[in-house]
Amino acid sequence: MPMHQLEAFISAPKFQRLYKLKEERDALTAFAPFIVPSRNYEDKFFCALTCQLINARLKTIKQHMQGKKFKVSKEAYENGQHKLLEEPLLESSEETEEPVYSIKEP
Repeated sequence: MPMHQLEAFISAPKFQRLYKLKEERDALTAFAPFIVPSRNYEDKFFCALTCQLINARLKTIKQHMQGKKFKVSKEAYENGQHKLLEEPLLESSEETEEPVYSIKEP
């Protein structure tokens, strides 16, 4: 690929936007082990202390970490009273059982 084509590709708005998103997502991994990428949703993070899903934005994660529930859970974790939780996997639609509410015929 010639150099001028590569420069045009890198300076394109779409590439710049996607590159910025990747850099921001990489910066969010600094909050591990408490806040990790969600196993079920690509655009969310999972808090292993409070068991909550958080939008994958730096501002939202910082707000969550300043909250009372997170601070109390983190303190309990540091004192050995709380464990880090894993995000449960969502069931696939093929494995679902009969609905909880069923109509019974007389």
